[in-house]
Amino acid sequence: MSELVPYQDSSEQQSANRSLVVTSSELVPYQDSLEGRRHVNVGENVNIFIQVKQTTINLIQAIPEPEVWKKYSRNHEFSISGLISATWHVMIAFLIVLVGFIVAGSRSGDMPIESVEVGGGGGNPNGIGTGPGVGNAPLVEAARDNELPRDVVRPTQPLADISGLQIKPKDLLDGVEEDADAQRELAKFTDHGTQALEKLAKLDEQFRKGLMNPPGHGQGGPGSGGGRGTGKGPGEGQGEGPGKLNVRTKRKLRWTISFSTASGQDYARQLHVLGAILAFKQPDGTVKVVKNLQQRPVKLEVEDIQSLNRIFWIDDKRDSVEKLARALGLEFVPDQIVALFPKEFEDELLKKEKAFRHKEEDEILETRFQIVIRGNRYDAYVTDQRYN
Repeated sequence: MSELVPYQDSSEQQSANRSLVVTSSELVPYQDSLEGRRHVNVGENVNIFIQVKQTTINLIQAIPEPEVWKKYSRNHEFSISGLISATWHVMIAFLIVLVGFIVAGSRSGDMPIESVEVGGGGGNPNGIGTGPGVGNAPLVEAARDNELPRDVVRPTQPLADISGLQIKPKDLLDGVEEDADAQRELAKFTDHGTQALEKLAKLDEQFRKGLMNPPGHGQGGPGSGGGRGTGKGPGEGQGEGPGKLNVRTKRKLRWTISFSTASGQDYARQLHVLGAILAFKQPDGTVKVVKNLQQRPVKLEVEDIQSLNRIFWIDDKRDSVEKLARALGLEFVPDQIVALFPKEFEDELLKKEKAFRHKEEDEILETRFQIVIRGNRYDAYVTDQRYN
């Protein structure tokens, strides 16, 4: 009996494929005979079909899996390696960001020391005056970012010489021409110009000298006519007699004070916390003071501001002066409002000034402060300094 052999792969890889052999005993659809063709009934055809199907399934299942079919990542190598790679990338990115923050935090927002060279043809670096030019502007040092809290507002402009101020030492103190040392010290301020001096230059002479001249009370001396009397004159009084340039007078020319206010009422409240007395000129030219900033309406008093002998700050900005005047209930808006501060406040500013860069008063030409009011207390911060 004959056998049916299926097509063999030309590559003869018989180890990978098994020959399919089907005998005539398994497939008997019909039979030719000498007597003629005999048809197979339907039941036999169904049985043959079932046998062929089952045989085909058995043969397919017997075919082995090819060698090139391999299963990868049997022990989860892909997921583990992917997780390790992602972790390394995240760590590297975190280190880069961390180093960036450290470098940025170590740098100051402003250059700590700024030296500006200005060629001058006369009395100071700005070319004003008749003497030889100095050639170098004073050094300026600003506070670093980590020295100031977030609620301190930095000045928009750096400290610098102010040229063109029409004010001389004799315009600041009476009798200064008789004191060569005082005149020389005052010339440091008038030659370079400070923000405090710029505001003083806008006041009339009487108001300005009332703020600058120290009280003229001297020590008693011997009388005449056989008795012992008391006299007044240019006394010593801790070095504060007329014509004597004392430390407080220098501070008045050196210090600039600024506030951050939300309204006129807030401005008045801050000045009250600082213990300030306000002074201003009325439309008729008389100088009045307000001592109680909480009283409404405020009480205007006549006071010898020279006898108060306080450091002060002059506000000549029209907008803030108007808001403060309205908050106080004044019926007019003065050109300037002068805030005179108590000695306790002066001592606090002096302590902060000297601690900023550990300079002595005579080394400093100008210091700028920012005052921050928190509740019923205040904090003073030095924002920048200039040096002689």
